[in-house]
Amino acid sequence: MAFRLLKHSRFSTRLKSGLLSAAALCGLFSSQTSAGVLMDSSSLDATQCNLPIYEWRDTDSKKTKSIVITVHGATQEATCFDSLARRLAKQGFLVCSLDMRGHGRWHFRKQPVQTADGNPGDGYTVDYNQSVKDVEQLVDYLHKKYPKTPIFCVGESAGAAVLVQAGVERPETIKGLVLASPGTHPMVHKLDWLLPDIAKGLKNLTRPMEIKRYVTRYSSDDPRVTKEMNEDPLGRHAMSGKELIATGLFIRSTPSKAKELPGEMPLLILQGTEDQICSPTSVRSIVRRHPGLDKQLIFLRNCGHVILGTRFIKPQISNIVVEWLNKHNDTALASQNAGPLALNKQDPGQL
Repeated sequence: MAFRLLKHSRFSTRLKSGLLSAAALCGLFSSQTSAGVLMDSSSLDATQCNLPIYEWRDTDSKKTKSIVITVHGATQEATCFDSLARRLAKQGFLVCSLDMRGHGRWHFRKQPVQTADGNPGDGYTVDYNQSVKDVEQLVDYLHKKYPKTPIFCVGESAGAAVLVQAGVERPETIKGLVLASPGTHPMVHKLDWLLPDIAKGLKNLTRPMEIKRYVTRYSSDDPRVTKEMNEDPLGRHAMSGKELIATGLFIRSTPSKAKELPGEMPLLILQGTEDQICSPTSVRSIVRRHPGLDKQLIFLRNCGHVILGTRFIKPQISNIVVEWLNKHNDTALASQNAGPLALNKQDPGQL
């Protein structure tokens, strides 16, 4: 599949130089990238935080370079980042991936906590504000445990919106944000599907609605990704109208929150031009409102909505994330990145 990057940054030349050579080698060494990397679903950190967390670390590494917290998008769950997490762990990062409320082990726990009215509660349904607090709790815990280790956050879709709000609340402990597909305006397709589903949903906002066909048709440009999502036993294959409305309202608040981020917090946004879930151009308002100078917007040609949270992540995309994190983990290199965001009026993804 043709793949092309469209970039908005004064520093894109330096970034591109490393990507081309890395991409060429990726296929040769892909089978070795996760050697020595272990995933732990019941780590001491998860127990101490009392949160559904998965951790990836390289058992051969003697020192943790940085910590990366990942937050998935709506309908997915924390292990969707397994491929990226293994790549990062091999680079010396400790990766902690968190299930958002209403997803993963929150939703599918064997004995969900019951509310006073007898309905499943305490994480069973979507709650983005509480998910933000969960991230804050995890950041506070990790910062206390590793006070000298930088903490970065990587989020996709609704998870990206969660991390923007967490960045506002923890400006001194979150060192940088990587946001994938953080669009704020949902796309409207297939009205002969949508209108009947909306009508049914309005009759009972808490009734689960099947969403597999929407995932199959719109969530990715790669059919392997949609198949993976629909077959994930911890993925949400049905969501209520109330949960879907909450998701739409929450992501629309991202631009207003982005302007509250500290100017010294670097920002990388990755956006597929073929995103069928949210308007690709809607990410421009997030970049505009971020008050800092170290910010990059990269449009990915021939890429859909889900680009990080899949084991079929394109090597070029994981290379971008790894190189950005490595560069910003080095204080000397990070200081060189400060500068105004470049504009290119000839680019279809212009700001």
